[in-house]
Amino acid sequence: MINGTNYKWEQPLIKGSEIKQLGRIEPTAKLYLKGKGNQPDEMITDDQLITLSNPGIEKFISKDIRTVIVVNARELAWEKDQISYDELVLLAYGVIDKNTAYTITYSNGPEENREGFVVKGQVVVVCNKMNFNVTGTCQS
Repeated sequence: MINGTNYKWEQPLIKGSEIKQLGRIEPTAKLYLKGKGNQPDEMITDDQLITLSNPGIEKFISKDIRTVIVVNARELAWEKDQISYDELVLLAYGVIDKNTAYTITYSNGPEENREGFVVKGQVVVVCNKMNFNVTGTCQS
């Protein structure tokens, strides 16, 4: 089942890209295997193979690739799965000032990184409505 519609697939395995093609899903959309019971949905990559021979019907859903993140209380559209320290500074201030030290904290992140700090050179996985606070301090 893809986005609520049943499809027939004769093979025991299917790639994420084939699911998108079969379900007429945009190639840029994110694809998920719906979790059973209390299990979370699992993101499926285009080259990932899914076994269809398990009991039951696999339910796949697509989601718009646009994610909204909050940077210094401003909601912004973000289209990547991760964000870097430099990208956050640019979103917050428009430039990276070499005479300024930036402290970046985040909250409301995905399960693998709920909250914490982003340091120079680091990237973090993002999720919808993830909150970032970027503060600059002049170095003397």
